[in-house]
Amino acid sequence: MANKTRWTLVVSAVALAVLTAGPAAQAYWQGDEKVPSPAYQTDPGLPLIYANGIMAKNTVFTATSGRALAVPISDFMVSSFFDIYTEVSTDSGGTWMPMTASNVLAQIAYMPTVLGVQDYDAEVLSLNGNLPMGVMIRESPTEPSRGRTTIASLGVADYDCDSFFDIFTEISLDGGQSWAPSQAPLHLMGTPEPATLSLLAVGGALLAWRRRK
Repeated sequence: MANKTRWTLVVSAVALAVLTAGPAAQAYWQGDEKVPSPAYQTDPGLPLIYANGIMAKNTVFTATSGRALAVPISDFMVSSFFDIYTEVSTDSGGTWMPMTASNVLAQIAYMPTVLGVQDYDAEVLSLNGNLPMGVMIRESPTEPSRGRTTIASLGVADYDCDSFFDIFTEISLDGGQSWAPSQAPLHLMGTPEPATLSLLAVGGALLAWRRRK
């Protein structure tokens, strides 16, 4: 009975740590050589401020389709779809409203820095999303939104990946009639997909439990 209780506590603690931790600045594991990364997120709690006073924080991009195999022999374009989650404030951070946008299309260009090497300069060329209540978000038509992606093979279906984007965004509250630019780029860091995070939590909990036995 004591072992069962200990196991429950370990699983809960590890899962909580994984879910509340900020995005890793170092490379993370993924099971393929595809781009973009399965998910991206901002630093937790760090707000992005727009010219009209709107604020957004805790933004997460999860790739739903359109990831492509990276082949470092020439420049290439990827059309990927993301589900976007963010929290928006219209009263200077007094209150926050969660908002989601589904199947948002992003056009991303990848340029290998050295032919034959899985290291790419990247740029988001377009991104347009519809959030609830007439709120819309888009990639800036004037500012470049650049990033970098590096993939290192560790074996079959075993890769370290390091990826980020600095996306200049604009937000609209009137269905696209007017747009307010962000004061800084939306800094998105690549992360494993949610399933990978869950496996890491369970695996870490099991290892800790066995060592305590």
